[in-house]
Amino acid sequence: MLEELSLRNIGGLDSAHLHFKGRFIAITGESGAGKSSIVRALEFASGKRAQSELIRAGEEEAEVIALFFCPRTLQLPEEISSEEGNLFLKRVFTRNGRGKTFIQGKLFPLSLFNEVAAPLLRIQSQFAQLELLDSDRQRDILDSYGGEEIICLKNELRSVFSNALLKEKELRSIEKKQKEVIDRYENANSILQSFKNISPEPNSEAIWEGRLERISKSIDEHTKLEQILAWLTGGKTGEGITDSIENLCLELTQIISPDTEKGSKYQELGNSALVFLQKLSQSLTVLLSEQSLSDLYAEQEEIENKLGTLRKLKRLAGVRTLEELTNYCKEAEMNLTWLNESYRRSEQSGAEAKKLRREASRLALELRKKRERTARSLEEAVNHSLRDMAMEDITFSITLSDLGKIKSTGADEISFLMASGMMPPGPVMKIASGGELSRLLLALQLALPDSQLPGTLVFDEVEAGLGGKAAVLAGYKLKQLAEKCRVILITHEATIAALAEQHFVVARQENKSFIKEIEKDERVLEIARMLSGNTTLLEAQEHAGKLLSQ
Repeated sequence: MLEELSLRNIGGLDSAHLHFKGRFIAITGESGAGKSSIVRALEFASGKRAQSELIRAGEEEAEVIALFFCPRTLQLPEEISSEEGNLFLKRVFTRNGRGKTFIQGKLFPLSLFNEVAAPLLRIQSQFAQLELLDSDRQRDILDSYGGEEIICLKNELRSVFSNALLKEKELRSIEKKQKEVIDRYENANSILQSFKNISPEPNSEAIWEGRLERISKSIDEHTKLEQILAWLTGGKTGEGITDSIENLCLELTQIISPDTEKGSKYQELGNSALVFLQKLSQSLTVLLSEQSLSDLYAEQEEIENKLGTLRKLKRLAGVRTLEELTNYCKEAEMNLTWLNESYRRSEQSGAEAKKLRREASRLALELRKKRERTARSLEEAVNHSLRDMAMEDITFSITLSDLGKIKSTGADEISFLMASGMMPPGPVMKIASGGELSRLLLALQLALPDSQLPGTLVFDEVEAGLGGKAAVLAGYKLKQLAEKCRVILITHEATIAALAEQHFVVARQENKSFIKEIEKDERVLEIARMLSGNTTLLEAQEHAGKLLSQ
């Protein structure tokens, strides 16, 4: 429960300290006196995000300190320890938007502050009944009424459903990657085989191109040398230069006798030329025999095939360089290995997802049955409270309809209905007035188990739209609710304020607001003011005295 609240520089209040003692506490005051500043301070203590415009004019910093008494059963995060059941929460925020949150005097993030404050303090404004118009909130209210049985079942369903989604996501991810691998490596098997056949090294392409250029040059040289040799020897059938020189020498000897000095000289020159040409032919024959033209053509064809295969593989793989092709082949081999193994994984994930879906369906059906039983019980409890609040002609009911699909919260859509007199039931948003919604919300709060209520529940003018007997009866129900948790009521309704065990009044003088606890005569005057707007009116004082005495 909230035991003490201190604030500084919030709204119209420069400072205030409230020490709460009763179970049912009223905070009253004229409109514009500063009651909303108390509400804002309570909201900040509950973890709501701070707003710099709510800092008192002329100040740069605001502060809220709340002291709670925590039951031993309250589970706090491991990093938080309550000393003798007391828990201190503190928030400081500035105009530049920066803020700090403290728990037990230590600095912690706002998220942890919210987690700690949530079960301790809850604020319900005059617009809180609008929560009843939200189907998700209606479902949560019904489930809360079902207690631990439904909560455990919902948690189990949420876990199973979440695991089913994870498995389905995993399956989709596998199938997506399978498609990507198949599309990316459609020709990978043939590419890999051809790549292994040519077995290129990192610089093979350049080496092959260089070798091919040298072979082409060698073939060209070889061809020309063969032509030269053919000119010299005449080949297999023709007459070459050597034969022509030999014939010329013979004719020369017939013209000039070799027995003469001149003839001997010409014969010697002719023989020298013939010997030279014969030696040249022999040398060329030896040179050409070192590597046959057919071998060069064979090697040329082999290298051209390798280069052609390499270019084709790069085109098929969609790459430009040998390095990229090598990386592609490594990735392809790895991905194809994964692809072969993935079919077993996808089959397993699919089977697990189906199994989890079936279990989720079973849990959702079980949850629906429990919700139906809980709905009948909640209807009875709420209608009982509504009758106590002068709503005898109103009947509250709950329907469950099939969503047609399973979600983490079940397969049901929850609808709160109201029927007036002989009129058929309809959604509360279409049937109920603001005052009826206020009383319905209060009836639901009363129906909730103690474990679902916070230690302190703050109502900010929830009696709006109520008056007369309805307001009085609502006040009694608020007092009844105070038996379950501490109720702090910011109100303009005198009949409800008179029921409080402790009473604070917010007043304003000039530009300053202040708050103080009032008792006895001061309280009579405040109730009289709320009844008539005049504290000096004797009839109002007498009426106020009677309300307080009752």
